[in-house]
Parts: sequence; C-alpha cells; structure tokens
Amino acid sequence: MSFYPRRRRTAPPIIIISLIDVLIVMLTFIMVTTTYRSQPSVRLALPDVGDGLREGATESRPPLVVTIPPGDAAYFIGTREVDADLLGRELRDRAAADPQLQLV
Repeated sequence: MSFYPRRRRTAPPIIIISLIDVLIVMLTFIMVTTTYRSQPSVRLALPDVGDGLREGATESRPPLVVTIPPGDAAYFIGTREVDADLLGRELRDRAAADPQLQLV
C-alpha cells in the first residue's frame, strides 16, 4: 500500500546555449592551433634538361629530345609529331642503333 502520491520527476533542464558556447570555443581553439601544411606524399628530384645536354652530349651525338605536352595525346621527337606506337618503335630503333644514346 502506498500512502504517498507518486510524483513525476521532471527531467533536468539542459541549457543548450551554454553547450553551444563551449563547442564554439573548442572549435575555435582547434582551428587556431592546428597547422595546415601541404606535404607531398612522394618527393621527386626531377632532372634538369640542361643536365642531359651537358653530360657527354657532343655536336656529333646530340641527345634525343622527346617532348610530351600536358593534356595532349601527341608526342614530339625533336620537332616532329608522332603518336604513341611510332614513339615506341622510334625509341627502340634508336636505342638499338646507338646504346649510348641520351634521352632528354
């Protein structure tokens, strides 16, 4: 037997404004203290074109210059435009003819 009436407990009030303030302060702190650096995932040491022209290249044996323009499907050997199949054949033929051929 229960002589006391049951009181309904009310949920404690959650002050959401204070929570938002704390979250904004934490977010600001994290954004200010974080360093944003872009680090390359692969470090490359690309050769300079001048290096190939200086090392062992002579007037009688100039290096083979192959140019690949960005965003284009064409290749150039010297100033002559070639496609991918012809480029492969040309490189194989020139390498077979001169094993000391320099490619720039």
